[in-house]
Amino acid sequence: MSLILKHPRQQRHQHQRQQHHRVVILINASIIGIAVTVSSHHYQTHRLVIASFVITITIIIAITTIRVIITNFNIIIIIIIIIIIIVAIIIIIIIIIIIIVIIIIIIIIILIIIIIITRIISTVTINDIFTIRTMRTKMGTVAAAAKSQDENAGDYC
Repeated sequence: MSLILKHPRQQRHQHQRQQHHRVVILINASIIGIAVTVSSHHYQTHRLVIASFVITITIIIAITTIRVIITNFNIIIIIIIIIIIIVAIIIIIIIIIIIIVIIIIIIIIILIIIIIITRIISTVTINDIFTIRTMRTKMGTVAAAAKSQDENAGDYC
């Protein structure tokens, strides 16, 4: 059994493939984490997992780009790409904050609508009950007046 030595290029390809698998595993783990927190309604853990997801993705992007840059490009392009990554992180965080604010606003609007609808329904039913009672009492007084007039008419005849 002789030990087969691989060509350096093949070794590099294998190493890149291993890195790619690690990246995929990390991304899948963070997605599973987000799914778990979305299913559980704890707000703090939800925020923590989203933050960890963003951080892991940015670290993965940064590591892979830095490795590619170190092997291929010069320092100016490294700095430019690092700046782009930082801007992307800031934009992602702003988008997440905007989404959370929009969700909170939608929940508040829904609650306000529900409160208004329940108030309207409760006032309508209370008013209906009062009008029905007043109608009954009015009808009762009218009927009583008519009876008394009939009796009085009989007396006069």
